[in-house]
Amino acid sequence: MRRLPILKSLMPVLALCFLPYMASADVAGMNMERLQSVVSDKGVTGQITFLYYDDLVEPREFYGEVLGLALYYEQEWVSIYRVAQGAMVGVVKLGREHLTPDMKRDSVMVSIVTDDLDEWHQRLKADKRVIFQKDIYDHPAVPIRAFLMTDPGGYSVELLKWRE
Repeated sequence: MRRLPILKSLMPVLALCFLPYMASADVAGMNMERLQSVVSDKGVTGQITFLYYDDLVEPREFYGEVLGLALYYEQEWVSIYRVAQGAMVGVVKLGREHLTPDMKRDSVMVSIVTDDLDEWHQRLKADKRVIFQKDIYDHPAVPIRAFLMTDPGGYSVELLKWRE
């Protein structure tokens, strides 16, 4: 039963996902200073960004087929894809208890760092399923070369390469 160990290991990450929506800086008796020390502890082995959708067909196609990310875990209501060692993106079916899709999209952007930016750009430009927000560019204030696209749920997805 693979689900229980994964869910147990995700609990600290899931708790962090809800911090912006909590009114108090004291989370279950843990102050923010203590929480930051737990997060920076060497025991943290990864990070997952969760994105929320009404339906998972198109997001699964986008992250799995279009971007070619490896599927790590899947249930009817969630798929988690490996982006890199310790970094994942999860697509989750919205339930009535969650925030609206527009509220989620306005506060989240997935950024994927790669050394092969031009190769990614060329491949994705040829794919008619990809909607570009901004073509490849050198950022004027940050040392990155990047491009932006929109996933099927309206989230911004940025691919970037650090400039030297």
